[in-house]
Amino acid sequence: MLAGLLASAYLKGRETFTPIIVMAQSLHPAHPLQDNSPTAGRTPTVLLLAGAGIGGLVVIGAFALWFHYGSQVFFEMIRTGFAACF
Repeated sequence: MLAGLLASAYLKGRETFTPIIVMAQSLHPAHPLQDNSPTAGRTPTVLLLAGAGIGGLVVIGAFALWFHYGSQVFFEMIRTGFAACF
């Protein structure tokens, strides 16, 4: 017999145990979650500075190419680059 006595009681519609239902408790607003690590709040600042640095390098590189090659060659290089991508 594969099913034991509890399984036969279940199959006949009789429960031999009382299920325990535990509801999830919400956090009390008097105890908000806090990040007390030493790097708390630094991540957005670091990401902002890194993005600004990369953007600044791109702009400086664009001006360097413009002054070195001239506007016609510069725009031609950009057009050719877009054509190669799409």
